[in-house]
Amino acid sequence: MYILYDSDPPYTVDSVMCGPQYENALRHMWGLVVEILRPEGIYILISVHNPETMLPMVETADLPWDVTVHAIPKPAINPCTTPDLRDLEASYHFMYVCIKRPQESHEQKDKHPKYTQQQRDFN
Repeated sequence: MYILYDSDPPYTVDSVMCGPQYENALRHMWGLVVEILRPEGIYILISVHNPETMLPMVETADLPWDVTVHAIPKPAINPCTTPDLRDLEASYHFMYVCIKRPQESHEQKDKHPKYTQQQRDFN
């Protein structure tokens, strides 16, 4: 099993999201992650950003992975207080587990509509 882990401070994705044009930078970064991951390899991303913010970017159509999200409660700074669990970003870190899909075989590519259309264009 091949695992790539992004969490130790400074959180790479969270840091990139603070910069200008972060969506393009993330797309480029994740494109590189996809290149080095083997089929069925795992990319683990820990972020302070909730799924409402992060999932639309992580689950884009051009990234060949399936994503599951896990909420991890933040440790209490003051053990005498109760965290407000309704405030997701204040109470949790989020772990995004991205598993790269197996590569398509040649038979699967033949059935793919775009591939079939391109074949017709060249004939």
